[in-house]
Amino acid sequence: MIGSFEANSGTSFRSSSRSTDRPSKARRASLERFDVALSSWSEDDPALAGVSSHSRLTEVLDSRNYDHHDEVLHALLQRAAIDGNGGAVVAELVLNAMAAAVPGIVARVIRASRAAVGTFGARRGVTGGGVSLNETNADIQAAVIGHLWEQIRCYPLRRRHHVAANLVFDTQRSALRALVSPPVKPPPTS
Repeated sequence: MIGSFEANSGTSFRSSSRSTDRPSKARRASLERFDVALSSWSEDDPALAGVSSHSRLTEVLDSRNYDHHDEVLHALLQRAAIDGNGGAVVAELVLNAMAAAVPGIVARVIRASRAAVGTFGARRGVTGGGVSLNETNADIQAAVIGHLWEQIRCYPLRRRHHVAANLVFDTQRSALRALVSPPVKPPPTS
């Protein structure tokens, strides 16, 4: 799991802690694994030269140097495209870094889903093509996180600019495509 994140109102990549400042054991283990991986990658890859720990990655992504964001995220996405455990670790790292964008994507998907089904007619669950009244945001959030994972693992590496924005947009588009059925056209009248 990616850890615990609260909804951020801004576009910052910084994660929030739960109610305490001490992360859980699982979170600490993930951060240690990320630090070890980033340390070795920063020695090998010039794009990751200044990013040797998860905290340093967070600082870089919180800065306003968007060209550096693109360079660092693109280098990480190149590694995420690798099959096997190494690609999964870096994909989890990028997912962790992008987790602050998930609540915004979820909100846009919910609004678009409700607009697509309108106020009349059946409102079906996630697999049925809409957002139902009894469905929780956690279901949609889980679907969005799954789509984000897919976008990270399959990111088109030829796209080097606006990497974070492209990930958010592509995730939103694929989630909408999966969760919203196309509108039913009325039969033609003659």
